[in-house]
Amino acid sequence: TMGPGWKGAGPGYTGRGSIGQELKGYAFATPAEIFQYQVGYDVQRFIGGSNADWRPFAWMNNHADVGVDLTSRIDKSLCRFQTCPDFGTQRLGFANDARATLRNITGNITSTSTWNARSWLSLKTSIGFQYVNYTDLRNTASGSQLPPGARVPGAATIQSASSSTTLTRTLGLFIEEAASLNDRLFLTVAVRSDQNSAFGSDFQRVYYPKGSVSWLISDEGFFPRLSWLNEFRLRGAIGASGVQPGPNDALTTFTTVQTNIGNVDVTGLRSAQLGNPKLKPERATEWEAGFEARLFGSRLTVDLTHYNKKSKDALINQILAPSSGASAGSILTNLGSVRNWGWEGQINANLADRPGFGWDITVSGSHNSNKLITLGNDPSGRPIPPIIGNTIRQIPGYPLNGYWQRPFTYQDANNDGIIVPAEVTVDTGFVFLGYSQPRLELAITNSVDFLQRRLRLNVLVATLRMPKFP
Repeated sequence: TMGPGWKGAGPGYTGRGSIGQELKGYAFATPAEIFQYQVGYDVQRFIGGSNADWRPFAWMNNHADVGVDLTSRIDKSLCRFQTCPDFGTQRLGFANDARATLRNITGNITSTSTWNARSWLSLKTSIGFQYVNYTDLRNTASGSQLPPGARVPGAATIQSASSSTTLTRTLGLFIEEAASLNDRLFLTVAVRSDQNSAFGSDFQRVYYPKGSVSWLISDEGFFPRLSWLNEFRLRGAIGASGVQPGPNDALTTFTTVQTNIGNVDVTGLRSAQLGNPKLKPERATEWEAGFEARLFGSRLTVDLTHYNKKSKDALINQILAPSSGASAGSILTNLGSVRNWGWEGQINANLADRPGFGWDITVSGSHNSNKLITLGNDPSGRPIPPIIGNTIRQIPGYPLNGYWQRPFTYQDANNDGIIVPAEVTVDTGFVFLGYSQPRLELAITNSVDFLQRRLRLNVLVATLRMPKFP
């Protein structure tokens, strides 16, 4: 269907605008009307940082840094009385004024001590502190039906105002111990503790431990000496990480409404977001293992990793039954468990290495899988039923956000070459079609050096393989 500014837009179309000018193909407004609509913004930003290093002893180094990012933005829009495009009430004029202040302050303090305990053993201990303070303040005023000559929302007949505040505070502490044995075997253990203002009031702190090992096995005496293998390293790691809730996800919020009591309009409060005092971060535990190899004089490098990650306390909007009488249809809750696993690899080959010309190619790829293990139980201990959407569903035993659809068959019963609805049969049940996200990713990067290595050209080609549906 064509808009009112197009020829042939429909019955009664005159081909003219609100004050009689020919629109000549423009939709809804003429250029003259569009240019009367004033939009402007002003952004001021300050970014600053400072760092300090202090080495009181030869074996100790202390580092501190602090950064500030301040942004102030003002957005204004104005369309004066009788100059706006003629649809709705805009011809009567409107004005909007939106202001935002964003502040992000970060601070880090780290102390690292090294100790050569033995000729074959080197130790490094690190202790750190991190603080992040993010604030987002917004205020918006708008008005419609401006009198002639008015420019600001406060002069409008119909006025509205809104404000929002987003605060996020994160305090993190960590300790890490790293050991090197004969410069061949490297061990690391660490733990980090976080407190975050987004956590529910009944949950205060989370701990994330980790450990890793890296073994340069090709330097060991028992490893066979191969002319084409320069270095071979085995590595593995296990650790925990988390995803924080949104800044206001755990809070109970309200909206204002107008109600009538005794024939008098009064302002009241209505419950909006239910809040969850037990809300905590989504937690993931992952282990990975792999190897790195350098071959043919380090002209070929191969890196392969297998990973397996299990997430629990996933942040999911739990649907509430209408019979509960809740004002919201869902509540953000830590539910269920998800498993992810797959392979990641990279191959880098140096095909040419001359003083005037160089060429290397990098091929990287990954294959990923995931499965929803469980959605957990509701407060009464009953299993939470699958989350059903139009085509996307969350069903235990199947991938997250999987595609589901009713299969169908068709047959040209009268052999006329045309399929009509009566010749299509749709199954009554839904079947799983596949992942909604690509599982296989592949990227190829070519890098070429010209002009005595003064000019370097990089070309990247990437591809994603989407699942095929039956």
